[in-house]
Amino acid sequence: MDDYLNKGVMYRLANRNFEEMVMGYEMKHASIVQADGTLNLSKLERVIKAAQENNMALLAYTYLAFRQNAVYLNSLIAPVLLPSGSVPVPGGINVPSLSGYALKMTNPSVVNAWEAQTAYDPKGLEDATEYTLKITARGSKAGNIGLDLQETVNYTGDSFGSIAFTTDYKEYELKLKTTALRTRFIINFGQFAGTVFIDNISLKKAGSNVELIPDGDFEKGISGWVGWGNSSTRSQSAEGEGYGGPGGTVIEKTPDEKKSILTQALETFISGMMSVTKDDVKAWDVVNEPMSDWPDQYALKTGIGKAEFAEDEFYWQDYLGKDYAVKAIQLARKYGNPNDILFINDYGLEGSGDKCKGLIAYVNYVEVKAPR
Repeated sequence: MDDYLNKGVMYRLANRNFEEMVMGYEMKHASIVQADGTLNLSKLERVIKAAQENNMALLAYTYLAFRQNAVYLNSLIAPVLLPSGSVPVPGGINVPSLSGYALKMTNPSVVNAWEAQTAYDPKGLEDATEYTLKITARGSKAGNIGLDLQETVNYTGDSFGSIAFTTDYKEYELKLKTTALRTRFIINFGQFAGTVFIDNISLKKAGSNVELIPDGDFEKGISGWVGWGNSSTRSQSAEGEGYGGPGGTVIEKTPDEKKSILTQALETFISGMMSVTKDDVKAWDVVNEPMSDWPDQYALKTGIGKAEFAEDEFYWQDYLGKDYAVKAIQLARKYGNPNDILFINDYGLEGSGDKCKGLIAYVNYVEVKAPR
C-alpha cells in the first residue's frame, strides 16, 4: 500500500501494466482495527483515491483470516473481575487475594545483591532473543530484588532489572533481549533483609506460549529451584500465602456471550470497511485459508490445543462455529453491493490430500446457508 501511495516505481509499474491489484496485509483486521477497537481507515481512503485516478480496480483482501488484532479480540472475551466488596454474582468465582502457595525466600541480613540468590535453569534459552518475564511478589516489608538471565559457566548475564515491592502482592512484567546464550534464571535478593514471597512466575520467548518455567505457581512445590548465600533459605510457603489475585469475583463469559460479542465486532469491522470501499471495491476475499492442513482436511483450522500463537493469530471459527464464514458473507452482502464478487480462498489445493475436496464441501455448505 505504501509503495503505491508513494507514487514511485511500483506506482508507475502497476498503472502501466495492470488493471487490478490486490491489497495485502494493509486491509486485514490486524492492520485496520486499533487497540481500542476503532478503525483506522485513512490510509485505505487514500489508496482508493489514488486507484480511482488511474482507473485501477481493487480486490480487497481480506475480512476473515487467522491474522487479526488478536490482543483486542481476546480482550473482548476475557473474564470480568469485580473488585473485592462487590455484590455476589450468580456463576461468579470468588477469588481471595491470598490463596494457595508461593516460593518463600528469607535472608537474615543485608549483603551484596548477588550474595543471596535463588535460581532455576530453564531449558532452551536462545541467544539474541527477546523474553518476557511475569512475576508476582510481596515482602515482609518494602524492598527490592533483581532478576537476571545468566550463563552458569562464566556468570555473565542479561538483566530484567529490579522490582520494588511492598507488603501487598503486585504483578510485574519485564522484558529483555539476550546478548549471548543463557542457562539460568536468577533472583538476587541479598540487599533485602526479611522474607520475600514469589508467585506466578512465567518466562516465555516473545511470540510463544511455551512456558519455560513450568509450575511457576508453586502449588506442586519448588522442585528445580535452588539457592545459596548468606544463610538464606527458600521453600514452599504455607498454604494461603500465595497470590490469589487482586481479590473479588471472576466472571467467565459463556460461549454464547463470546459468540455474540465477536459477531458484533465482526459486523463493526465489515460495516466500517464497506463504508469507505463500497463505491469502488467490487470484489472481496471474505474468508482466507479456512481449511485445516492436517490431519482432517475436511475440518476448519483451529487454535484449540495449540501451544504457540503469533501475536496476531486468532481463530474466529473457534467462537462463531462452522457458520463463521456464513456470517461474514451475510454481512458483506448486507453492507456491500448486490453484485459484489465474494471469495473464499485457500492454498495447497493441488496436492494429493483432501484439502481441495474439503474446501469445496465447505463452500457448498456456506452457499446453502448464505444464498444470494
